[in-house]
Amino acid sequence: MRETAIDGDRVEVLPDEDGTRVIVCRGAFDMDTLAPLTEATHAATADPTVRRIILDMAQVTFVDSYMLNLLVRAHRTGRLVLAGPLPEQVTQLLRLTGADAVFTICDNLPHARNLPLP
Repeated sequence: MRETAIDGDRVEVLPDEDGTRVIVCRGAFDMDTLAPLTEATHAATADPTVRRIILDMAQVTFVDSYMLNLLVRAHRTGRLVLAGPLPEQVTQLLRLTGADAVFTICDNLPHARNLPLP
C-alpha cells in the first residue's frame, strides 16, 4: 500500500511494513471530523494482510466519545495498538472510561512497531 493522505493532514496511512499498518492522526477527532479515520481504520481491519494496526496519536489534540467508540471497535479485532506519547486529554478520557486498561498503549511509534505480532 502506498502512503495515503486522507482529509489533508488529519489522517495519513503509511506504507505497510511486515504486516503492520500505521495510521497517523493529527488534530481533533469528533463526530464531525471522524469520517477519514473511520475509513482508514475500516480499510485496515478488512485487509487480511494487516496483522497489526497502529494508530499514532502523538499529534492528536482532542478526542470525544465517537473516537473512543471507533477505537473500541478496532480493538475488537485484536490487532490495534495506540502509539503516543498520548496527549493529556486522550489519556484522561481513556482513564475515566477505564479504556486505558483495555488498549495496548505504547510510548512511541518505534516501540509499537517492535511489539510481537498477534
